[in-house]
Amino acid sequence: MEESLSEALGHISSVPAQEPAIERGLDQIQQLLSDLCRTKVDDARRTLTAQLHGRPELKELLALQDSFIYNIASRIVPVLPILNGEVLIKALTILEGVCLLHFPSRHIFAQKSSMEQLIKILSSTDPEVIIATINVLPAVMVREPANIRIFEECGGLAVIAKLLKDKESAKTVKLRILEFLFFYLIPETKHPDKRGRKTTDQKAKLLSQHLTNVNGLVRELHTTKPFGELDLEW
Repeated sequence: MEESLSEALGHISSVPAQEPAIERGLDQIQQLLSDLCRTKVDDARRTLTAQLHGRPELKELLALQDSFIYNIASRIVPVLPILNGEVLIKALTILEGVCLLHFPSRHIFAQKSSMEQLIKILSSTDPEVIIATINVLPAVMVREPANIRIFEECGGLAVIAKLLKDKESAKTVKLRILEFLFFYLIPETKHPDKRGRKTTDQKAKLLSQHLTNVNGLVRELHTTKPFGELDLEW
């Protein structure tokens, strides 16, 4: 596996950076992840942690992600600006999956430059690219308050709100934005004075600078609880 991953990452980090080589590397990683994460019938009702005990190859891949040399996310983020269309969507989808599987890979988005890359892609005119980018955001933010603060600092809320209000935005994009906003409004703590973490009310106040009827979103969040109970401490 180490050799296969090294070859794929070599394509992604090739100099000079060229989209065909990057796509070849992405295809190799996509196939590797697909093979390792394919759900077996007996695993369908087991948690990811429980499944890992029976999947030494997946555990090996995640262990390799602890090394900068083999970390997939840190190789993909720098090449995002030169990718387009289906290749960009492929890169974003892999990034989403890796960050959900390997929590430490999310830490790259505590860097302003990395988060700015994602926010910049939201200005794309391709609805599918925008949706793929929005899908990445929860994957890099869940239980990572520092990343959420960076997203706010980089003007991410303003960009998301502008997309939602734009009459030209596709309905599928607007629906995905609403789903993201429900995620964003999840409380990171019950205590408004807890350093680095915000309550739903604090985040709603910030979001209200860019959108109207945020209170309606908050009521819906508390009523439907799409992510379960809101008694959280991140």
